[in-house]
Amino acid sequence: MGWVISLEEWAQIRYLRGQGLSLRKIAAEVGCAKKTVEKGPTPGKWTQGM
Repeated sequence: MGWVISLEEWAQIRYLRGQGLSLRKIAAEVGCAKKTVEKGPTPGKWTQGM
């Protein structure tokens, strides 16, 4: 299955995507796969759960 990404890591991914970093650079910075960054949150796309 793989590693679970923490809430702090998701927040960091979202922030770095907002800064315009490439998916590859974000993945290296956070320490996860590029695919994880692709599937992760993007700035302005957060939704509140029920």
